[in-house]
Amino acid sequence: MTLPSSTSVGDPEAMRALARELLGRADLVATGGAAGALALDGATFEGPAAERLRGTLTDARTQVQQVADRMREIAGDLAADASIVEDLNAQLAKAAAEAAEAAKTPTTPTDPAPPAAPAGTTAPSSDPVPPNEPAPPAEATAPPVEPAPADPDEDL
Repeated sequence: MTLPSSTSVGDPEAMRALARELLGRADLVATGGAAGALALDGATFEGPAAERLRGTLTDARTQVQQVADRMREIAGDLAADASIVEDLNAQLAKAAAEAAEAAKTPTTPTDPAPPAAPAGTTAPSSDPVPPNEPAPPAEATAPPVEPAPADPDEDL
């Protein structure tokens, strides 16, 4: 018995083979039970024991037929499930192939980068201001300070 690989849920052909085996065994069970009952049906004897035996054989024949019918039902379910497993195997193999292909190709970011700020400015922060908190003060730009004119009387 081989274990299924990571790209397999099961072996549908093995399931179908088991279904065929169950059908064959169900036929054997049904014919074997019927043959045993027929052998005793031809016997000639009378009395209370004969009636009990015939009643028991009728019950046994019914039970054997029920077992054979149940085996046939299981075989049918198994054959139907083999088709489902076959479909699942195909889906799993396709997903594995797609994953292998995706692993070969380089990934590209899905979110484009924010546009760059114009030269000479700073880009706004992408961090949102938490609620109920004051926004940070805007950067103040003071006018440039010019140096004071040199005092001509001062010694250098």
